[in-house]
Amino acid sequence: MVFVGAGCLPTIEITPPPSCDLADGGISTPSGRAVLVGEPTTVVLSRRGSTCPPSLDVSLQATVIDASSLPVVQTLAGPFARGNFVTAEVTFTPLTPGLHRVEATFDPSLGRAVNEVLAVGRARFGERVASIDGAVDCLIDDATSRGAWVCLEQRAGVSQVSFWRAGAQLQAIPAVAFDVADDTVWVFGRGEVERFVDRGGDVLVREPDRVLRLDADLVPSDELVVIDSDAFFVVREGAIHLLTLGPSGLERAAPSSIPRGLCGGGARVRPSAPGEVSVTCGSRPDWIRRCTFPLMNPSAARCREVEGRLVGSSAEASWLWLGQTLVMVDAEAQRSVTLPTGWSVASGRRLAGEFAPLVVDSVGRVFLVQVRGATLELEAMPDGLELLSFSRTHALLRGSSTRLLLAR
Repeated sequence: MVFVGAGCLPTIEITPPPSCDLADGGISTPSGRAVLVGEPTTVVLSRRGSTCPPSLDVSLQATVIDASSLPVVQTLAGPFARGNFVTAEVTFTPLTPGLHRVEATFDPSLGRAVNEVLAVGRARFGERVASIDGAVDCLIDDATSRGAWVCLEQRAGVSQVSFWRAGAQLQAIPAVAFDVADDTVWVFGRGEVERFVDRGGDVLVREPDRVLRLDADLVPSDELVVIDSDAFFVVREGAIHLLTLGPSGLERAAPSSIPRGLCGGGARVRPSAPGEVSVTCGSRPDWIRRCTFPLMNPSAARCREVEGRLVGSSAEASWLWLGQTLVMVDAEAQRSVTLPTGWSVASGRRLAGEFAPLVVDSVGRVFLVQVRGATLELEAMPDGLELLSFSRTHALLRGSSTRLLLAR
């Protein structure tokens, strides 16, 4: 266009086209996030439009299905234009723990969007059993039933077991391992054993007041495992040797042998019931075999074989990780929970002779695994506390400046 004449040229206003970020793909709720049971949550789902900005001539439908394949009541808002995406917002309140599938369809031509969220409960704990300053660096933690903290630590290259109460160290004994049975602590050195009893005082009392020595043929031991306040067993070269504290010292029973061919890899032995043990071992690559048998009759072993990588072990159960599924196996049953993509499982700190699996979400939050009947459920920690490990009866947590052992 050409303007002819004198004076000022006319002003021509040009309205820019509406902005539309073709690269804006981060508008859906991240799949796999954790939400709390009983609290409303909104999930954003999106589909890319064919134009920019997209047409909102779209019909929406949505469903939410819980872990038991039952529908959950939801409300649907939208459609909305965001960048070159059409989005829908689905709001619902999970009533039960587990994986929830959220789905929205964008008719007639944009297809379907799917998201998954994992509903978790709130962890509730019992009384505080014991605590210790977070600056004390323990390789393995536990506590007696009377509240003395027991810590395996390394100081200046020397391994020792120390006892603590009310923030003060009570004793330290050179040792390489320990195990706790109620108010009794068995402390293991190289070929030596000491037994301490917590009576609630300024020190733990050594009973008997002397070092107990293992027979030479039991050293070095593959495992030393406490049964109760008066007995433990030594595992060496495929044999299980029961030792009981008697008037004259350690009394040794005839050994029981792990049945030949039961294990293809190193065996982890734990007491499972009076007179019985459980054995967990590798049977073939990425498979675990868990067997239970009476010490007096190893040939009566009852076994279960499960595929997966071992991520936790206790007297009661073995925990395995396969794909995105955490599996718990005991002598009678097998339970599992499938986690969303991006979640993982890590082995927690050792709590005496046990280690447990920690479930970690995509942003690093840690969740407790609870056994509920025939299923596994996850629970979120109270604000300000981080889960470090757990056993059947206790949970080990870290606060701002302390570590806590709480009853479950």
